[in-house]
Amino acid sequence: MKKLTLLCLIMMFSFSGCSGKEETGSEALTDTETVAELTSEVTENYTEGVTEEVTEEVTEEITEEITEEITAEITEDEPGEIYNLSQIENLDDQLKLIAENSAEWKIDELDQWVYAVTDLDGNGRLEVVSASVGGTGNFTNAYYYEVDENFTGLEPVKTEYEQGDSEPDVTVELADVYCNKDTGEKYYIFNDMVKISAGEAYNYVYSVSLKNGNLSAEVIGSSYMSTDGEDSVENIYYDAEDNEISEDEFIELCPKKFSGFDQGILSVGWTMVDQLDSEYVFPEETESLIAALQFSALGYSVSFE
Repeated sequence: MKKLTLLCLIMMFSFSGCSGKEETGSEALTDTETVAELTSEVTENYTEGVTEEVTEEVTEEITEEITEEITAEITEDEPGEIYNLSQIENLDDQLKLIAENSAEWKIDELDQWVYAVTDLDGNGRLEVVSASVGGTGNFTNAYYYEVDENFTGLEPVKTEYEQGDSEPDVTVELADVYCNKDTGEKYYIFNDMVKISAGEAYNYVYSVSLKNGNLSAEVIGSSYMSTDGEDSVENIYYDAEDNEISEDEFIELCPKKFSGFDQGILSVGWTMVDQLDSEYVFPEETESLIAALQFSALGYSVSFE
């Protein structure tokens, strides 16, 4: 439309110079200058209009592309829900309380063991877990203590384990966790590898949860592994009722049991104690122990996608 207007104006002024009235000298020059000026003005207006439209369109397209890229990057990098102990307001006071009551949870009879600060039930009252792994069967023994409701001392967490029972191997840095969206209760997945002989072992898969000062552990499934010491390895898989199942069914035991739950990752900051190594001797001074507990607390988190 703008091109058509420009052509019409040029033609109009051209035809007026060829009319029946003869024009001479300055009149003809004036008409020529007028045509040139108007032509230039129309051209400029047209150019500006086109430039503005094109610039606006390009700017909109670039803006949309940049917005989409930024949105994609934010969506990709944005973390899900993360719970860590730094969110507890009286964290330092609780760590001091745990340090001052170390006689309750310290394992004096062993030279080598580990401990960690946790909040497995997410109630804001810390637990301190001390554990050891030993024996020919790699048995785990763990002891749990929770800060009481009045924040004045520690209470032992009740467990279902009997003396001599093999327990879930909780002394790992990472574990899967499933959270009930309605109740907020969390179920942590741990293995328990029990060696029968040099070439035989059972692996039990446990779901562990802490609620109202009680720690419960439920067997989700198990597997049996045997080898003749060479390349031959046999694996047999079982469900919670000891029915033989396929490997694929074994892998899906936890996702199937906790279908509809939020799935995440538990991270625990375990601290090693070795009384035979000066670098890892248990801190006897309260301030030093508090610093060690703070370091452990930094390593604890529960994150969901």
